Amino acid sequence: MKKLLLLVIYGVGAGLFAGFFSAPLYHILVFLFFGGLVVLVFSGRWPERDPALKDMFWLVSSFLWLADIFGFVANGLDFTLGIFLAFLAAFLILWAGLPRAGRRRTFVYGFSGALIAAEFFWAAAFLPFGYLTLAGLVLIVFYLIWAIFHHHLRGNLNREIILKNLAFGAALFTVLLLSAKWQP
Repeated sequence: MKKLLLLVIYGVGAGLFAGFFSAPLYHILVFLFFGGLVVLVFSGRWPERDPALKDMFWLVSSFLWLADIFGFVANGLDFTLGIFLAFLAAFLILWAGLPRAGRRRTFVYGFSGALIAAEFFWAAAFLPFGYLTLAGLVLIVFYLIWAIFHHHLRGNLNREIILKNLAFGAALFTVLLLSAKWQP
């Protein structure tokens, strides 16, 4: 079930994201990566044996979905519907990507993390940046939420991990804001 959800989340997100670009090279790269992912998932080599690759995959999928939603909102999608879609995408990604700690507990963590991500999505939408930069900003917050929840559910959350993640997030935020093109 999780493997199929994994493929659907990436495949739909990548397919929608590819629609924003006219370059055929990007379309080829997306589908080659997706084909490789299908082979890895159904060959039994991934994600059980390589948790770092699984984590990277969830972050890429998160970025694709956030960029898709920001792009659709920028192209006329109702803003409230965009916030709802951001919440739904964040919930599904968190629910499927977090370690299992009981059905109710995983649901509560996924719901609260998705709510925080949707609130930041709403706040970021008012910033004067393009949709890729906005998706990157929300992805940083989403990653921080995911990392803290992930470590907490595994039982190894401590002050050092929180400070490292916050410092990493602040550095990425700074680099992204300094390198972004500001729009009027």
